Amino acid sequence: MRASTVLTLLAVASALCSNATPSVRSTAPASAATAPASAGVTASAPAATTAPVIATPPPATAGPAVVAASPTLAGCPLFPADNIWNAPVDTLNVHVNSAAYVQTIGPDVNVHADFGSGEWDGGPIGIPFVVVPGSQAKTAVDLYWDDESDPGPYPIPADPPIEGGPDATGDRHILMLDSDDCVLYELYRAFPVDGGGWSADGG
Repeated sequence: MRASTVLTLLAVASALCSNATPSVRSTAPASAATAPASAGVTASAPAATTAPVIATPPPATAGPAVVAASPTLAGCPLFPADNIWNAPVDTLNVHVNSAAYVQTIGPDVNVHADFGSGEWDGGPIGIPFVVVPGSQAKTAVDLYWDDESDPGPYPIPADPPIEGGPDATGDRHILMLDSDDCVLYELYRAFPVDGGGWSADGG
Protein backbone atom coordinates (compact mmCIF):
# COMPACT_ATOMS: atom_id res chain seq x y z
CA MET A 1 0.00 0.00 0.00
CA ARG A 2 1.19 3.51 -0.63
CA ALA A 3 1.37 6.06 2.18
CA SER A 4 2.00 9.79 1.97
CA THR A 5 4.03 9.64 5.13
CA VAL A 6 6.82 7.21 5.70
CA LEU A 7 7.16 3.85 7.42
CA THR A 8 4.51 2.83 9.86
CA LEU A 9 6.99 1.25 12.24
CA LEU A 10 5.91 -1.23 14.90
CA ALA A 11 5.23 0.34 18.29
CA VAL A 12 4.02 -0.94 21.63
CA ALA A 13 2.29 2.25 22.73
CA SER A 14 -1.05 1.88 20.89
CA ALA A 15 -2.92 1.22 24.14
CA LEU A 16 -1.40 4.39 25.57
CA CYS A 17 -2.72 6.80 22.96
CA SER A 18 -5.56 7.88 25.22
CA ASN A 19 -5.62 8.34 28.95
CA ALA A 20 -9.31 9.15 29.19
CA THR A 21 -11.96 6.62 30.15
CA PRO A 22 -15.53 7.36 29.03
CA SER A 23 -17.92 7.91 31.87
CA VAL A 24 -20.46 5.19 32.56
CA ARG A 25 -23.83 6.42 33.71
CA SER A 26 -26.58 4.40 35.34
CA THR A 27 -30.02 6.00 35.11
CA ALA A 28 -33.12 5.44 37.21
CA PRO A 29 -36.73 6.66 36.78
CA ALA A 30 -37.18 10.23 37.93
CA SER A 31 -40.06 9.27 40.21
CA ALA A 32 -41.98 6.19 41.23
CA ALA A 33 -45.78 6.21 41.00
CA THR A 34 -47.70 5.12 44.07
CA ALA A 35 -50.97 3.24 43.97
CA PRO A 36 -54.00 5.30 45.09
CA ALA A 37 -55.39 4.46 48.53
CA SER A 38 -58.77 2.74 48.61
CA ALA A 39 -61.28 2.37 51.45
CA GLY A 40 -60.03 0.07 54.15
CA VAL A 41 -56.68 -0.40 52.45
CA THR A 42 -53.55 1.37 53.53
CA ALA A 43 -51.23 2.17 50.64
CA SER A 44 -47.56 1.70 51.39
CA ALA A 45 -44.78 3.76 49.86
CA PRO A 46 -42.41 1.99 47.47
CA ALA A 47 -39.06 0.86 48.78
CA ALA A 48 -36.33 3.46 48.64
CA THR A 49 -34.02 3.20 45.64
CA THR A 50 -30.30 3.75 45.55
CA ALA A 51 -29.12 6.87 43.78
CA PRO A 52 -27.36 6.17 40.47
CA VAL A 53 -23.60 5.85 40.59
CA ILE A 54 -21.68 7.83 38.01
CA ALA A 55 -18.12 6.85 37.19
CA THR A 56 -15.98 9.83 36.31
CA PRO A 57 -12.85 9.77 34.18
CA PRO A 58 -9.48 10.26 35.85
CA PRO A 59 -8.14 13.80 36.09
CA ALA A 60 -6.41 15.11 33.04
CA THR A 61 -2.67 14.62 32.91
CA ALA A 62 0.03 16.35 30.98
CA GLY A 63 0.52 15.23 27.39
CA PRO A 64 3.35 12.87 26.51
CA ALA A 65 6.84 14.18 26.00
CA VAL A 66 7.88 14.22 22.35
CA VAL A 67 11.15 14.33 20.53
CA ALA A 68 12.53 17.75 19.63
CA ALA A 69 12.29 17.06 15.91
CA SER A 70 10.69 14.40 13.78
CA PRO A 71 13.00 11.46 13.01
CA THR A 72 13.83 11.06 9.35
CA LEU A 73 14.73 8.20 7.08
CA ALA A 74 16.53 9.00 3.86
CA GLY A 75 15.52 12.63 4.49
CA CYS A 76 11.83 11.79 4.87
CA PRO A 77 10.00 12.50 8.17
CA LEU A 78 8.54 9.66 10.21
CA PHE A 79 5.36 11.44 11.31
CA PRO A 80 5.32 14.95 12.85
CA ALA A 81 7.48 15.54 15.92
CA ASP A 82 4.41 15.83 18.19
CA ASN A 83 2.80 12.61 16.88
CA ILE A 84 2.14 9.94 19.52
CA TRP A 85 4.27 7.46 17.57
CA ASN A 86 7.29 9.70 18.20
CA ALA A 87 6.73 9.90 21.96
CA PRO A 88 9.35 8.12 24.10
CA VAL A 89 7.43 5.22 25.61
CA ASP A 90 9.14 5.49 28.98
CA THR A 91 7.76 9.02 29.45
CA LEU A 92 4.11 8.14 28.80
CA ASN A 93 1.59 7.95 31.61
CA VAL A 94 0.43 4.48 32.54
CA HIS A 95 -3.07 3.91 31.17
CA VAL A 96 -5.82 3.57 33.76
CA ASN A 97 -6.69 0.16 32.32
CA SER A 98 -3.08 -1.04 32.12
CA ALA A 99 -3.46 -3.70 34.83
CA ALA A 100 -6.58 -5.07 33.11
CA TYR A 101 -4.79 -5.23 29.75
CA VAL A 102 -1.86 -7.08 31.30
CA GLN A 103 -4.16 -9.50 33.10
CA THR A 104 -6.12 -10.21 29.90
CA ILE A 105 -2.97 -10.87 27.89
CA GLY A 106 -1.36 -12.78 30.74
CA PRO A 107 1.23 -11.36 33.13
CA ASP A 108 3.62 -14.25 32.39
CA VAL A 109 3.31 -14.10 28.60
CA ASN A 110 6.29 -12.78 26.65
CA VAL A 111 5.95 -9.83 24.28
CA HIS A 112 6.29 -11.06 20.71
CA ALA A 113 7.86 -8.14 18.89
CA ASP A 114 7.97 -9.39 15.31
CA PHE A 115 11.08 -7.56 14.23
CA GLY A 116 14.78 -7.96 14.75
CA SER A 117 17.94 -9.02 13.01
CA GLY A 118 19.78 -12.20 12.22
CA GLU A 119 18.19 -15.38 10.89
CA TRP A 120 15.43 -17.83 11.81
CA ASP A 121 15.12 -21.22 10.12
CA GLY A 122 17.67 -20.14 7.56
CA GLY A 123 15.88 -16.94 6.54
CA PRO A 124 16.48 -13.31 7.53
CA ILE A 125 14.31 -11.87 10.31
CA GLY A 126 12.29 -8.68 9.87
CA ILE A 127 10.89 -6.79 6.90
CA PRO A 128 13.63 -5.13 4.84
CA PHE A 129 13.21 -2.03 2.72
CA VAL A 130 15.13 -0.35 -0.05
CA VAL A 131 15.56 3.38 -0.73
CA VAL A 132 15.04 4.39 -4.35
CA PRO A 133 15.25 7.78 -6.09
CA GLY A 134 12.23 9.47 -7.59
CA SER A 135 13.64 8.60 -11.00
CA GLN A 136 13.45 4.87 -10.34
CA ALA A 137 11.65 3.19 -13.25
CA LYS A 138 8.19 2.00 -12.22
CA THR A 139 6.90 -1.47 -12.96
CA ALA A 140 3.36 -2.70 -13.52
CA VAL A 141 2.39 -5.40 -11.01
CA ASP A 142 -0.19 -8.14 -11.56
CA LEU A 143 -2.24 -7.78 -8.33
CA TYR A 144 -4.45 -10.64 -7.10
CA TRP A 145 -6.54 -8.31 -4.90
CA ASP A 146 -6.53 -5.47 -7.39
CA ASP A 147 -9.80 -4.04 -6.10
CA GLU A 148 -8.20 -3.56 -2.66
CA SER A 149 -4.83 -2.31 -3.86
CA ASP A 150 -3.25 0.79 -5.33
CA PRO A 151 -2.93 0.03 -9.05
CA GLY A 152 0.69 1.16 -9.31
CA PRO A 153 3.03 1.11 -11.08
CA TYR A 154 5.63 0.47 -8.37
CA PRO A 155 9.29 1.60 -8.30
CA ILE A 156 10.81 -1.88 -7.95
CA PRO A 157 14.57 -1.89 -8.43
CA ALA A 158 16.57 -4.84 -9.69
CA ASP A 159 16.87 -7.56 -7.03
CA PRO A 160 14.92 -5.83 -4.21
CA PRO A 161 15.19 -7.29 -0.68
CA ILE A 162 12.25 -9.55 0.13
CA GLU A 163 10.92 -10.42 3.57
CA GLY A 164 12.23 -13.88 4.42
CA GLY A 165 14.66 -13.87 1.51
CA PRO A 166 14.22 -14.60 -2.20
CA ASP A 167 13.17 -18.20 -1.56
CA ALA A 168 10.66 -17.39 1.21
CA THR A 169 7.17 -18.87 1.07
CA GLY A 170 5.59 -16.56 3.68
CA ASP A 171 4.43 -12.94 3.43
CA ARG A 172 7.26 -11.83 1.11
CA HIS A 173 6.75 -8.10 1.66
CA ILE A 174 8.73 -5.66 -0.48
CA LEU A 175 9.03 -2.06 0.74
CA MET A 176 10.40 0.73 -1.42
CA LEU A 177 10.96 4.26 -0.13
CA ASP A 178 11.00 7.01 -2.74
CA SER A 179 13.41 9.42 -1.05
CA ASP A 180 12.64 12.31 -3.41
CA ASP A 181 8.85 12.28 -3.06
CA CYS A 182 8.84 10.69 0.42
CA VAL A 183 6.36 8.00 -0.60
CA LEU A 184 6.46 4.48 0.77
CA TYR A 185 5.39 1.64 -1.53
CA GLU A 186 4.58 -1.86 -0.29
CA LEU A 187 3.80 -5.18 -1.92
CA TYR A 188 2.53 -8.31 -0.17
CA ARG A 189 3.52 -11.78 -1.35
CA ALA A 190 5.51 -10.40 -4.22
CA PHE A 191 7.09 -12.76 -6.76
CA PRO A 192 9.16 -12.03 -9.85
CA VAL A 193 7.55 -13.23 -13.05
CA ASP A 194 9.46 -15.25 -15.63
CA GLY A 195 10.33 -12.99 -18.51
CA GLY A 196 10.15 -9.84 -16.39
CA GLY A 197 7.69 -8.04 -14.19
CA TRP A 198 6.14 -8.88 -10.83
CA SER A 199 3.01 -10.35 -9.33
CA ALA A 200 1.71 -9.80 -5.80
CA ASP A 201 -1.35 -10.53 -3.70
CA GLY A 202 -1.77 -6.86 -2.77
CA GLY A 203 -0.07 -3.49 -2.86
